[in-house]
Amino acid sequence: MGEGWSEYLKGTINIYKNSKFKIFGWKGIIAGNVPIDAGLSSSAALTLALTRVFAKVSN
Repeated sequence: MGEGWSEYLKGTINIYKNSKFKIFGWKGIIAGNVPIDAGLSSSAALTLALTRVFAKVSN
């Protein structure tokens, strides 16, 4: 079993792989500006960002 925040990304990718959406190779940079004390953890913010990217680029 893996460790760290990358496991959240792998989980998100697996959800998309098992759905009706098709994902393809993608290169990009994820940046954010979620303020400290915004009530959103960094792992949740990263997972949300990845989900939004996949929603935008998938069919």
